[in-house]
Amino acid sequence: MSPQSEKNIIFLSTLKQVEMLEGFLSEHPHIREEGFLLVPLGLEIEYVLKEKGMPFESGGAYRTMDTSVMTLAEDWTASVFESERWSFFKYRGVSLSQLYFLPLQWYLSHVIYYTDIVANVLAAHKEIARLIVFSPLSSGPAMGSTLVTPQIRVIVDAVECVARENNK
Repeated sequence: MSPQSEKNIIFLSTLKQVEMLEGFLSEHPHIREEGFLLVPLGLEIEYVLKEKGMPFESGGAYRTMDTSVMTLAEDWTASVFESERWSFFKYRGVSLSQLYFLPLQWYLSHVIYYTDIVANVLAAHKEIARLIVFSPLSSGPAMGSTLVTPQIRVIVDAVECVARENNK
């Protein structure tokens, strides 16, 4: 499919979404008619698409190569938890900020990573009318990190944010 004919970009972040794709396109024939570009966000997804003979453009190709952007997650997390305002965040002498530091840093780094990719995809394909992303199939385990659900939804949040900012 030529870039001029594509009006939709479909982001795939899990293998299950590759399985769901054909059903989605059957339910929404206008997407197929308008044309679409598949953007897998993982090597295992690319492998499956290649095996199925489905054309795609790797999400990794749209990454910003400047690594300084990725250190923002650590800087932002440190600026929050190491500030005087959070000095109260202790229990029995244990700093709870240390407990939550890594999950928050992980989440922020993925927000930055996926937002960067989605924004760069959109910048490269200016004629796109619609960004499509599948909702996660799981909301996460009943117990675990308080950021499990946001971590599962991070790609959806990134696509929705970029789409909203660009009226897509």
